[in-house]
Amino acid sequence: MGEYHYTEERQKSEDQTARGIVAAELKRIGWTAEDLKHRRKRDAKKVRIAQRLRAETAMTLKWIAEELQMGAWTHVSNLLSRQRRERMAVGSTQTAFRPVGSVIVRAHPSF
Repeated sequence: MGEYHYTEERQKSEDQTARGIVAAELKRIGWTAEDLKHRRKRDAKKVRIAQRLRAETAMTLKWIAEELQMGAWTHVSNLLSRQRRERMAVGSTQTAFRPVGSVIVRAHPSF
């Protein structure tokens, strides 16, 4: 058994965790596994589930793409990258302005 057995058990556990996240998210948004087939590959809710899976598990983009019916793993990668860039852009805009009295003054970004 040894190291291989441990790795196999860890992968099974990770798979169960990921499937649990998918099931919980589907329940939260009122979808079934069948709905994943009929929704667009780039559906915002699918992207949010993919983000959570990447943040909380070590599942591959290929696994996520297949599980969420999102097409190729490269498509999932592009969607997640785009989402990160948009969040960063919104975050930098929100922190770049600071109100002073009734006037908004643009603060110097610190990067």
